[in-house]
Amino acid sequence: MVFVAATVMVGGSYAILRASLPQTDGQRAASGLSAPVSIDRDGSGVPTIRGRDRGDVAYALGFLHAQERFFQMDLLRRKAAGELAALFGSQALDYDRDIRRHRLRAVAHEVSARLEVGARALLEQYTRGVNEGLTSLGAKPFEYWLLSQAPQPWRVEDSALVTLAMFLELQDHKADRDRFLGNLGLCLPESAVRFLVPSGTEWDAALDDSQFDRAPLPAPADFNPRQLSDDGEVAALALMTSDVSPSGIGSNQWGVPGGMTDHGGALLAGDMHLKLGVPNIWYRARMLWDEGERASDIVGVTLPGVPSLVVGSNGHVAWTFTNGYLDHSDAVLLEESADGDAYRANGNWQPYATYDEVIEVRGAEPITLRVKMTRLGPRLDNDAIGRPWAVAWAGQFAAAIDPLALVAFETARSVDEVLIAAPALGIPVQNILVADAAGQLGWTVGGKMPAGNAQSGPLSFAQAAQRWQSWRDPANYPQVRADAEQPLWTANNRVMGERSYLELGDAGLALGARAQQIRDRLASRDVFDVDAMLAIQLDDEARFLAHWRELLLTVLDEPAQRGNPARQEMRRLVEQWRGRADVEDVGYRLVRAFRIFLAEEAFGFLFASCRSLDKSLPYQRFVQWEAPLWAMVTARPEHLLNPKFVSWSAQFDAALTRVETYFSDKHLALNDATWGDFNRLNMSHPLSGALPLLSRWLDMPNTSLPGDDHMPRVQGPGFGASQRMVVAPGREEEGIFQMPGGQSGHPLSPFYRYGHDDWVTGRAAPLLPQDTRHTLRLEPLIE
Repeated sequence: MVFVAATVMVGGSYAILRASLPQTDGQRAASGLSAPVSIDRDGSGVPTIRGRDRGDVAYALGFLHAQERFFQMDLLRRKAAGELAALFGSQALDYDRDIRRHRLRAVAHEVSARLEVGARALLEQYTRGVNEGLTSLGAKPFEYWLLSQAPQPWRVEDSALVTLAMFLELQDHKADRDRFLGNLGLCLPESAVRFLVPSGTEWDAALDDSQFDRAPLPAPADFNPRQLSDDGEVAALALMTSDVSPSGIGSNQWGVPGGMTDHGGALLAGDMHLKLGVPNIWYRARMLWDEGERASDIVGVTLPGVPSLVVGSNGHVAWTFTNGYLDHSDAVLLEESADGDAYRANGNWQPYATYDEVIEVRGAEPITLRVKMTRLGPRLDNDAIGRPWAVAWAGQFAAAIDPLALVAFETARSVDEVLIAAPALGIPVQNILVADAAGQLGWTVGGKMPAGNAQSGPLSFAQAAQRWQSWRDPANYPQVRADAEQPLWTANNRVMGERSYLELGDAGLALGARAQQIRDRLASRDVFDVDAMLAIQLDDEARFLAHWRELLLTVLDEPAQRGNPARQEMRRLVEQWRGRADVEDVGYRLVRAFRIFLAEEAFGFLFASCRSLDKSLPYQRFVQWEAPLWAMVTARPEHLLNPKFVSWSAQFDAALTRVETYFSDKHLALNDATWGDFNRLNMSHPLSGALPLLSRWLDMPNTSLPGDDHMPRVQGPGFGASQRMVVAPGREEEGIFQMPGGQSGHPLSPFYRYGHDDWVTGRAAPLLPQDTRHTLRLEPLIE
């Protein structure tokens, strides 16, 4: 009887699970359409949507998003609104408390209220499609069965929340970098800060070849931290473990104009790097409609929750993004009244606007959070020395957010049209690279920025109010239009040295090593095709670590090896390293670990006096620390040597010992310590951590992957290319596309993992959907 009962339960659960599968074939009536819409899926589940107008196509895309990805959409809106605890319980409370201070649901409501009539109609049509797709499933999505929850209908404002979720993902919403720099200014002399926080390095690879002067080593008379410690026992700065995932910065884009292709059209490559999860953040689609005087045919990726194409091609222009890391937020140091109810603004005391945010908690009573708002943004917690702070951030201003912003690109016909539209877009600030079929290529910054010039570190309220009083004039945004044989590239690095770019500030720009490697690859040949562009995307040569390999071999000299078989083996493996972040290579992992362990000791000592201000010391998050580290390693100044060591050679040896200890503690023989042993894909479903028995069913395979930081193929266990695309506008049939995971968010769907292996192996899969395998037809409901 027990066996029979168990069989019935399993069978019933399987039947419910199958009932929640998306509909891929047949015909169904749909309320709100003006004409029939066809949805053709190919063998990988990529849809081609054909409709009479953009509104009907948006409806069908919303239908597909809901059927394939509704739980993902729900998480995105909840992340932005600070409403995860209602779904997951108290474990999500800290996150919700942090986000609720920004009151982003209220911002999203204002965004939707500001939409023009046509834009609102398009978003309402998409919303109708989402809710039709959700309710027409035979059962609610499986995640809600596992959570014993019911999915909530989609609302127009939820698309604004999904857009805001990307602001949170891509921006420093609490201005942590400003506060970190402010703390450095309090605990270190100016010469030390200039050295430790460089504005430029030898790795810079700007489009205009601009270089900045390097700050010199601080003189002993200015900064001699050895005098601050009697016993030398200072804690190492926990930059990272030696096997850390990449820094979380990794997007690339580059293109060549018509003079560098056989066909005369421009060619574009882009790979946006993000945290990896199941399902993947993007949903592929091709959408066609015939509205007005021009027919439209667009292909690329969409973000479930919004109806526009994020990156892709419309046959005339193609576009890609990399995160700009420009100064989109400011830490505002407040002067507060004794009772804590007011702050000083314009010389007067202004009362905080206060709001009671009620946070629903699954399985517990609701929590009420009192939020205090200045007119620039929320009051944050006091810092370690009791100072009150607020933050001004673009994501809190409805005027800076538009869930339909990228619709403007869908019908653009030239590079110039995109460059003109880009500055006013309501998106997180991005580098936008655009190519057209006529062979033109251009770059600009997209997204709204405050009118005032950026400043490094915290601002007073008066300074912040001045900066944020209006939005920057689009005429003051930097732009580059490439010459006939001039490639363009960005990789989260400093892109230009001209005033219009530098005035936008630095919110944690990436070291230029990756951009430099891309630049040099583009200079290595005169003519490019799609295969040559893909080869750069898959480039895992570790040029960045070449000089560290030479240093490590110097440290592993004969005296260091004598009587030490482990070090003898280490030298052999480093000598055999082939210069790539290859899964079979041990030498790469050893060189990488040596550099990081040395950095932890060196920087931990230098920042010892700052720990009372900031225990976390997020130096690695916000600073291009390779330059000051290498300057110290090569100059070896005695006054900057950690007092635990009698010489720099001793410090190098200690880092070497930490490498040995690290692997012995892991019970891992050096010969088995390959890069692939660590760099295994950890791409999981949000629920698999709580339900480990389901992880094999829900997660992507734990595959060893090549690539790492500071090379085009940025790859870590949980971070990497969320897509790879190569396309020449007008020649989409030759385009290449790869994406981790599959189209569907349903584990019983044949499209749940389809295409994932192409991303793992780097196989050149087609951009356009292939032969139709399934057809669903949506017919207008006659009421």
